[in-house]
Amino acid sequence: AVLVLGRLLSGFGTSLLFSAPEAWLVGEAKRTKQERYLGQTFGWAWGGDSMVAILAGALAGAAAMSRGPSGPFELSVIFLAAGAMLAASQWKENKAELAAPAPALEAATEGKKEKKKANA
Repeated sequence: AVLVLGRLLSGFGTSLLFSAPEAWLVGEAKRTKQERYLGQTFGWAWGGDSMVAILAGALAGAAAMSRGPSGPFELSVIFLAAGAMLAASQWKENKAELAAPAPALEAATEGKKEKKKANA
């Protein structure tokens, strides 16, 4: 049961891992007008990923040795909770501005207007 729950949570975590932080960072950089630092920040993140992966592998190995096959999943709950608390306390809402219509919506309504003119 713990392994199945771990697989389920890892699926959610992977989805968030590959989209939410980058989207939030770009949104915050635009909001604060500090987009010039994005390249450097992503460079540091890319470089740090390998160190985090090595550390995570070592911790997972130690957890598996002490708790068995479910050890890494049990350990991951701690990091998942820490990440959730960090995100909840630091991330601000990142909604799109509604001042201008979305390009897809604008194109769709433009097509309807042209169709009405042609039928009239």
